[in-house]
Amino acid sequence: MVIFIAFIFFVNLLGVRVFGELEFWFSSIKVIALIGLLLMGIIIDLGGNPKHDRIGFRYWKAPDGPMGSYLLDQVHDGPLAVFLGFWATLTNALFAYIGTELIGVTVGEARLFSLFVAFDLILVPG
Repeated sequence: MVIFIAFIFFVNLLGVRVFGELEFWFSSIKVIALIGLLLMGIIIDLGGNPKHDRIGFRYWKAPDGPMGSYLLDQVHDGPLAVFLGFWATLTNALFAYIGTELIGVTVGEARLFSLFVAFDLILVPG
């Protein structure tokens, strides 16, 4: 970890042009990796795994899948239980994406940002 922090520190000392070039190349690596992972997932899903078994959407219908009706005994309605399971998952995912950067985004618009950050760090997470 110290090596990465030192690398970032020295890149920032070299100037904007070097920083921009490195940002471009590292972003290109991330995009290529993302495309590769998407293609690999599709290939594995369509039978490119060691068993040569087409997985498809088989596990989406399982009782413990992402659309599983784990609330079926409380709700007593299949489609409503599936929707509530999906809604619970969506809510958790949104909190994971929004929670950490909400403070950083709103600080730039605050007039007394030091007071605002202290207020947010104390009250928002807990």
